[in-house]
Amino acid sequence: ARAMQAMKRKKMYEQQRDTLMGSQFTMEQMAFNLEQAEATATTVAAMKAGTEKLKEQMKSMSPEQVDEVMDDMAEINDEFELVSQALASTAGGGVDDAELMDEYLRMEEEMALSKVMEGGSGLTAATPAP
Repeated sequence: ARAMQAMKRKKMYEQQRDTLMGSQFTMEQMAFNLEQAEATATTVAAMKAGTEKLKEQMKSMSPEQVDEVMDDMAEINDEFELVSQALASTAGGGVDDAELMDEYLRMEEEMALSKVMEGGSGLTAATPAP
């Protein structure tokens, strides 16, 4: 009889344990859901504030204004490019490749002549490519 009572008590304790574990799980799930709800509410509030700020910022500009600014920037860039090209063309002094090649050949001849004067052969096998 004592063994039977011990088994009944054990069964009762197991049921209480299962009930308490179920309650604990339910409480933990509720706490998690509450945290999620708070995070969602914070996110929605931030999104709302951001949207309001964007609306406020958009009042100060329009697509037409942005297009106008972009056109102005393109015009300034074009003018700057023209100035840069003008500076580049005058910086070279107007010397073309043919003039440079002629000068190079004269220098080669002078070097060959100076070698001949010093007693060297003065002949160069290399000729510049045009």
